[in-house]
Amino acid sequence: MKKFYTALCAMAITTMAFAEGQQVPNGGFEEAWGDCIPWTSTGNKTKFGTTPASWTIANVYYKPFSFIDGSTKVGEQVAGHESEKAVSLYNSPNSVVKTQIVPGYITLGTPWNTSVMGNENDGGSFDGIEFTERPTAISFWYKRSHGVCPEDAKDNVKATYNADEQATVVAYLWKGTYTQVSVPAAIAMSGTPESVDMVNRDRNILSMETIKGGNVTYTDGAECIAKINYAIKGDAEDWTYLEIPFEYLSDATPEKLNVIFSAGDYFSTTPGRDNTLTIDDVKLVYATPEEPGERVTYTGTLNIDLRVAMDSDDAVMDMPNQKLYITPTGEGKCTLSILGLKLGEGDEAMNLGDIVVPNIAVTENDGVKEYNGTGTVKLLGDAIVANAVITGTEDAEGNISLLINVSWSQPNDIKVTFNGKKDPLASIGSIDADENAPAEYYDLRGIRHNADTLAPGIYIKRQGTKTTKVVVR
Repeated sequence: MKKFYTALCAMAITTMAFAEGQQVPNGGFEEAWGDCIPWTSTGNKTKFGTTPASWTIANVYYKPFSFIDGSTKVGEQVAGHESEKAVSLYNSPNSVVKTQIVPGYITLGTPWNTSVMGNENDGGSFDGIEFTERPTAISFWYKRSHGVCPEDAKDNVKATYNADEQATVVAYLWKGTYTQVSVPAAIAMSGTPESVDMVNRDRNILSMETIKGGNVTYTDGAECIAKINYAIKGDAEDWTYLEIPFEYLSDATPEKLNVIFSAGDYFSTTPGRDNTLTIDDVKLVYATPEEPGERVTYTGTLNIDLRVAMDSDDAVMDMPNQKLYITPTGEGKCTLSILGLKLGEGDEAMNLGDIVVPNIAVTENDGVKEYNGTGTVKLLGDAIVANAVITGTEDAEGNISLLINVSWSQPNDIKVTFNGKKDPLASIGSIDADENAPAEYYDLRGIRHNADTLAPGIYIKRQGTKTTKVVVR
């Protein structure tokens, strides 16, 4: 059994995934890191530090004279979550004025900052990437820590630490163009930093007040369509998974997306010294919407045949007493679901997750139903993402036989079959039983959670014979 698990995991790591919905570019930060050229209103072209492809770390470059270098790095490459690369962000003391703390953040847009000898501070991100879809949530793995102030530190140094500061995740979808005039966007030793007309500034899109800058104008129809402004509190020494739902404000189609991760309170101008946030495996989540209709339950044997994929005659597994659900969705369509799929039993069981395939065509002739459809199968926390072709029949007595051909690293290299029978009691159900049954909550990776300690995210709620999607904010 353990050999079977090991082989399955190894295949997941080396497989090309089939995307379901537009994703953030380079969400695992594994692509080549290149030179970081901090943007300023004065047109800086000097390289300072490195940054992952498609993202920009908010390093600060300021060197007015050869003997004064106020440049400060706030991010670097580190080992990732089960991968080679991740991004470590940190609020760092300015290289010249140590009591001036530079915020550490990374963005899909363009980071910027302004300051006059440690005063008149402002900054953030503007613009983003072209994006036209409506994800349900954003997920990622992270570590988190706070700086420790030395006991013998001077009072002005002690004031730069903040052991209670949050880290921040900001993401937003929008359409149209926002322009704010006269935004100072450079560092100066005195006077007023050079200003620019800034396009698609984060605060403007999110309808937040700005510290610096003039009037804001926007094109007809411009609007913020969805947003996230989430606080990560406390520390996390080990890699921790988090999934945060978008708050949708409009049913419009987006044109752009920006995502920002910050080691501190992103919208504050007083970041806490040495506070850190390390992130990896950033993904957008496209959850299957809640389906209407009465769900029908089947009990049978699920067989997974990996002999071709693993080139082994032993790579076959039968899972008896498996539940399969079919939910009619109208117009000759249904959704097929296998929830909380596990390999093995007890404490050694491997949580594979949920198989949910919508839009399967259903036709009926002489009492025999035929099922035909294609969809995406996600297992092992999205480590396995593959296309599936489903065919099968169900006779008048409720005996069902399904074949699921999974296209993974090569065509049809995994064959999954389900042979079972309709469960009349579970299919008809009981209103009283549904209402009185204990509710079970599973995340989108198929892992069960305590109802009293649900973190923000999207869950499958199963109560009796009813299954619904639940968003916890």
